[in-house]
Amino acid sequence: MVDKLAAEEVRSATTAAYKALPDLSRALTAATMLKGVGPALGSAVLRAFSDAAPYMSDEAMAAVAELGAIKYTPAHYLAFAEHLQRRATALGAPWTAATVEKALWAAAILTKLGDGSSGGKKPATADDGSDAAGAPAKKRRQA
Repeated sequence: MVDKLAAEEVRSATTAAYKALPDLSRALTAATMLKGVGPALGSAVLRAFSDAAPYMSDEAMAAVAELGAIKYTPAHYLAFAEHLQRRATALGAPWTAATVEKALWAAAILTKLGDGSSGGKKPATADDGSDAAGAPAKKRRQA
């Protein structure tokens, strides 16, 4: 859908969104006026312009337990952004809502990949089948 939008329509909406910043509510409303652009994509458009506008990544939103289940609504995005801004303020410079979002995203991805110490790769094994620390290899189930 987005690829079918007229260039002038996109330019007009994004310009209005950027001018509305730092008011995230007004900026998101402007960004999501385009057909096919919801709060998540709208947040990406805003993030391209301002560190005050975090991206609405699933991983970062899931990390904010106070928000409950992920909802792709403007109200949920604004609550998410407000939470991240409070955290950034508590952490101090150079943290912003956007850098807090990036940290939450990275932590979630590292968790999905493992503890991160092996860069997402399986631990090396010795010739005898034990892992690099000498622990015996686990037996695999036969299908």
